[in-house]
Amino acid sequence: MRARLGIGRHRNKMGRAIRHIGGYIFFAVVFAGCATVPSGPPLLRDTAEGNAELYIFNVSGWTLIPSNQDVTANEQLVASLPRGSYKRVYVRPGTHELRLHGRRLKLEAVEGQTYYVTVGYRPELSWLFPLAGDPVVIKQISEEEARRLIGEMKPQ
Repeated sequence: MRARLGIGRHRNKMGRAIRHIGGYIFFAVVFAGCATVPSGPPLLRDTAEGNAELYIFNVSGWTLIPSNQDVTANEQLVASLPRGSYKRVYVRPGTHELRLHGRRLKLEAVEGQTYYVTVGYRPELSWLFPLAGDPVVIKQISEEEARRLIGEMKPQ
């Protein structure tokens, strides 16, 4: 009786159509992700000449399973730092958007200048977020603060 009314066939056709559409969407998202390529010249440089100097400090708090903090700028990996370490890199002059876990910091790099940035995860704040503030840190600091951190941390 159901077959004569076409009830079962209609449901099967709809199911197949939804699976096909889902498959097309999946492949479109996968291939779109593969096509994303950072634009512009390379951000990192080998020498200080004609570039800006950038120090990045990982100030993450203690966690049971430590992990590196991956900092990107303009979609390029700049540093992957373990807790309690820092890295000095040279970047080309211009506007750069530093990112850590979706948080952003805009940096206007000027040739010959030095910049200091702290990044990290503060687990003690994650329990009280949003009342205690964001547990993810990415901010520019002063040279005085940076000198103190250089004395306390390991270079990468």
